[in-house]
Parts: sequence; structure tokens; C-alpha cells
Amino acid sequence: MRFSLVAIWAFGNIVDLTAFSIFFLSKNWATLSKFVTAYVDPGTLLNTLKCSLSALALIQVIRFMRGLSAKSNPVEDGLPKPMLFPCRTSHTRLFPKKNTFSYSYLLAGVPIGWKGSSGGMLSADLPKKNTPWYWKLLSITPDPASTWYSVDADDYMEPGHVELGLDGKLWRYLETQGAQRKDFPYVYLVTAAKFMGYVSNPVSFWHLYGPDKELKAFVVEVNNTFNERHMYFSNTNLGVSDTSDIPQDTDFDWQNIEQEASSFDKSQKLGIKDQSKFRKHWSKDFYVSPFNSRKGSYSQLSYDPLFPALTGNGPVNTTLTLNSSKAHAKLVARVFSTKPAVDPSTMSLLGKIRFLAMWWWVGLATFPRTVYQAGILLFKRKMTFLLRPEPTKDTIGRQADDCEIAIESAFRSYLRHLVEQADLPVVVKYIPGGLPGSSEELMNSPAAQLAPHTVEVLEFKVLTPLFYSRFVHYADNLDALHHEFNESRTIWLSNSLILLDFLPSSAPALDRRFAGRWDQACFGAIRNLRARPAPIKGPMYAKDSNKLEVLPMPKPKVIQDGSFSALDEFVLQEASPLEHAEYRRGVLKLFLSDHLALGDPSFLGLELFIIKAAISWAVVKSCTL
Repeated sequence: MRFSLVAIWAFGNIVDLTAFSIFFLSKNWATLSKFVTAYVDPGTLLNTLKCSLSALALIQVIRFMRGLSAKSNPVEDGLPKPMLFPCRTSHTRLFPKKNTFSYSYLLAGVPIGWKGSSGGMLSADLPKKNTPWYWKLLSITPDPASTWYSVDADDYMEPGHVELGLDGKLWRYLETQGAQRKDFPYVYLVTAAKFMGYVSNPVSFWHLYGPDKELKAFVVEVNNTFNERHMYFSNTNLGVSDTSDIPQDTDFDWQNIEQEASSFDKSQKLGIKDQSKFRKHWSKDFYVSPFNSRKGSYSQLSYDPLFPALTGNGPVNTTLTLNSSKAHAKLVARVFSTKPAVDPSTMSLLGKIRFLAMWWWVGLATFPRTVYQAGILLFKRKMTFLLRPEPTKDTIGRQADDCEIAIESAFRSYLRHLVEQADLPVVVKYIPGGLPGSSEELMNSPAAQLAPHTVEVLEFKVLTPLFYSRFVHYADNLDALHHEFNESRTIWLSNSLILLDFLPSSAPALDRRFAGRWDQACFGAIRNLRARPAPIKGPMYAKDSNKLEVLPMPKPKVIQDGSFSALDEFVLQEASPLEHAEYRRGVLKLFLSDHLALGDPSFLGLELFIIKAAISWAVVKSCTL
């Protein structure tokens, strides 16, 4: 027993220790109960437990009431108020199979630049305290940032944390689109807010207003269920139909959509007919659903919820129509208000409780509803299931897992090392993929610093963190980049031929510094398990989606599998002890999952947990008190 505890403490984690404790208590419950009752009166113990639970429940009620009674942070003059919009969303699929559904939906609106809490119900851009959960449970003072609904900048635009919050992230994106702050001094975000820290948010609408407080532009931010994200920036004149990009033979009917909106407004009396319209059309180039390809285009019709001059309070009414590549309306998605907007700062305590009772479940049900409707399309409508292609250059890929993070760190160091050893004046702009908070890096060769006027610049953008896990499967560098760039499309290179000037196919085995026999055995396993990955099959990029005006990389000579790669050699010769250990652990876990867990490291972790749990149970069973 003592040896088992030492082994768990040395090689396990808190989950393993918890599982062992549960097994031990369940197996020896009778013995432990007799031991406790021999020294403590059961009645006293039961009464103490009842009093403790009652006190804990009272603390929760007090904190709940105090949280809803919190004062609101004021909004600057000229900015619209934070609001909650009770809505409904509907999806009508027109072909190849017809299908329609609708359900309730709750949206929150916050002015960009406002940081605070509104009535203890809705907050935006408030820093969260790293308070332990047990202290929160025992405290009667609510955290100002822990409102029921919250809009966190970390969930929007580029992944990771930005000190300036929503405003900083938005303008970092808009600057890449050529927009200027003076043109859009007012911005209002309408989105599905987090409820108790959870959110499933398919689409968010950033309303951009000009100095005259009229709606001038939109940013539509779309998320899919694979944690990928794409932003569409639309800039047009208010009240003018912008259909210049719509194909001439499209069957998208603006008039029919407007009639639907007016008909809905007439039944609900929410004032949609008095709002200003915003129309735009753009190419899709983002994979949202497994039942729609990345081809086609979107048509948007939105009404200004803050009309006139940022003084309105809804309603929300937006229609997005997905058009096929042949310009036929394929899917019509709408989100529209069903009740007047709610200002949390003016709600009574009873009104807040009633609102939470009616709407608490809506955000939690979004993802299950999505899965349910996908099941209907797949099994009932018999629609074709399209595999997800890797993201394009302008799409934000999913976040990297632990293995990919470890490999990225070594790959970045290796690429920097190669650039610093290059004889030619080269600058590499390295843009990582799937790493929140990890910024791009400019890597300069010594010659580039001495002769900046002759510098060749290479932009190396990782489109998906899958690149890192695939790169370590190759034994040859050039073979890896050739296939990942030309075939699998997991990276984007502005000029692939520059790589040939300083990137070797392999590295000589000069001085491999193993950290011990265990380390040597692990790298031996990595070498033996290495196998070149199959190319990713799926649709390629559209010809103009990534503006690939570069020469293809020539196909290099392939080194046999089962060899140390150049990245392995670099880690063994140059990496720090921490980077060395993280790389070894990540790559070995990745390779083992290929053979034992269907290529999924998280599934390998589950298998290991089951094995360790079985061992713990066997130990407990043989060591009964």
C-alpha cells in the first residue's frame, strides 16, 4: 500500500490520486465507518453535517442576492447601453434537401470601450480574479466580473489575451482591413454571451458606426464546432443596397426577405420597419457545417438595432443567406427579436430572477440542438457528410493541443537557429498557428542586419496546428515542407524558394546529448515509430482565396523512415533541458497515439487512465484494512 501511494505521487496526477482514494473508501467503507463511530456520535455528526450544509446554502443565497443588487458601471455619454435581446433563430434549408427548424436564442449587446457590469447581470472586459473555487464558495461577496452573462475579449477575434480587450482586438483586425479609427468611433457588439463561463457562439455581429452615429460597416465573426474562426468585414453606405458583388443570375430575393421582416414586425410590433437597412454580399471561403462545402457566398440583410443615432433599443433582425457556387439560395438563417430589449441596469431584483428562470437554459442548449439537427440532416434527410478541410490563410485555426504546443516551441527555436546560421540576407516572418497569446516573430540572418537593402523576406504562416504534429512524422525537412505546402496545405509560404537557401534536408549527428538511458530509449522509440504521414485529402483552396503567386517547391530526395529528423538532432544538440523534455514527451505521446489510440492523444490519455485505474483497484482489493 505504501509503495502504491509513493508510485502514484511520483508518476501520477491528482486524477489518479482521486481515483485511488475513491476505490480505497468504497472498498473499506465498513471498516472506516466503525472507526469513526467509535469516537464520534453518529447523531452529532449528522446534525453537524445538516448545519454545515444549511450555512453553505445560506451563503449561496446571500451572494446570489448581493450579486443581482450590484451597482452598474456607468456608460460614457454618447455610447449605447448594454442590453439583452430575447430572440429566436430560424434555419431554412432549400436544397439539396429541405429542412426547417427554429428555437429561442438570447443575444447580448455591449458598446465597445465600456468595461464594467450592468445590474449584476451582464459584464464586458472585466478582469477575473484567480480566486480558488472553495474561497468563492464560502464568500458572501460576489466577484464583480462573475455576472451571470459576460462578454470576454479572449473569446473573440484572434486567439489569446490582449490587454486592451475587445477594443484592442477589434482594431488589430480592422487595421489589417485598411480601416481607420476615425471612420468608426462607435462600435456595438451583438453576440451570445457566456452564461456561467460557458458559451456556444456560432456568429457575432460587430456594428460599426460613423461620426454621425449611423451604421456604416459590419464585422461578421463566424465560429464552427471545430474551434475555427473567420471574420468578414463589410463596408457600405447606409440605406443603399450594395449588390455589386452579387452574381447577375442569383436568385436571392432581397424583397422577399424584407417582406418577411416587415410581416414579423407587424405581428410583434417591435419597430423593425423604422430601422435602417444594411446589405452586403461576400464569398464564403470558410467551413461552417459538414453539410455545406466551402464554396459559395453569403448575402446579408441587417437592420440597425440602435437606430436612430445610437438611441434605439432593438430589435435585432439579421438574415444571412448562403448561396451555392451557382448563385442559388441554399440556406436562409435568421436571428430576430421576439420581445423588447432588456436593460439590466434598470431591472428590478424580481425581474432579474424571473429573467434568469426563463432564459438560463437557452445558451446551454445551443450545442445539443446543433448536434440534434445535424443528426436529422445525416440520418433522416440522408445528406452527404463533407469532411472538414484545413483552414485557409485568412481563417483562424483551432487551438493547439499539448503535444503541438511542445513541438511548436522546438520548431520555432529550430527555424530561428537556421535563419541565424544563414549566409544570405534573409528575414523570416514566422506566424504560429493555434497558440493563444503567441505572437508572430521576425527572424533576421546576420547578413540581413548588415545589408538591409538586399533582404529577401519570407512569410511562414502556419494555418493549422496540425502542421506541427505532421512535421515531426517526416524524417526529411524539405520533404515535409514540400508536401505540407503543396498538397496538405497546412502552411502558407510567400516565397517557398527562399527556404532552399538555408533549410537543410537533414542534420548531421554531431553531438547527441541524451539526458540518460530513459531519454535515449524514448528517442529510440521516436525514431522507430516515425512514419511519413499520408497527405490530407479534401478540397484545395480556391485559386484566389490565398493569392498563391509563388513557385512550387521542388520535390526533394526522401530520407527513409525510422531515422532521426533534423528537428530531433537540433533538440538533442541545442535545446534547453526543459524544451528537450517537453519535445520528447509530446512527440512520443503523439507517435504512441498513432499506434494505440487512433491518432488521438486525448484518447491515449483516457486509455492510460483506465489502465492506471485498474491497477489502483487491484492494489486496493489486495490491501483491505
